[in-house]
Amino acid sequence: MGEMKDLKYYLELPYRIEIKPLTQDEGGGYSAILPQFGSMGIVGDGETIIEAIDDLEKIKKIVFERLLQNGETIPEPENDISQYSGKILTRMPKELHARLIKEAIENGASLNQYIIYLLSSRIDLPLREALRSIEKKIETCVNELPEKMYDKSTIFRGNTKHSFADGFDSAA
Repeated sequence: MGEMKDLKYYLELPYRIEIKPLTQDEGGGYSAILPQFGSMGIVGDGETIIEAIDDLEKIKKIVFERLLQNGETIPEPENDISQYSGKILTRMPKELHARLIKEAIENGASLNQYIIYLLSSRIDLPLREALRSIEKKIETCVNELPEKMYDKSTIFRGNTKHSFADGFDSAA
């Protein structure tokens, strides 16, 4: 018979968390989500990312306690990629195929490399958006500090053209 898994066991598992900046219409701040649980809606929110994650942890504990009390199964984190081959076959309109080949050649890449680049850059979009939002908040805080504290130009290297998110901007 297998080992009985308790609440502590599940709370310590490394579930993937998504952080989303909220618009002012949504109340501002951030939401932290456990996407693996989909319709269960395990979501926390807060003014800061840390507050959102702390709130998420409280909600996660309540939901997991309820599931265990009801004898329901709590899924463990999804991280087994051995079931994926890394290959896909897709059909597309001839016009799209021709356009992708043309753009791949213009970018000095094979068609496969170019498609992987396009897919990867789209998947990283929420991270780029979160980093830009964080960067703006840091800059606002720094700009509100008294001038006497330090030379602000050293923080942003005298120019805010370069973003923390630039490393993710290869597709932009």
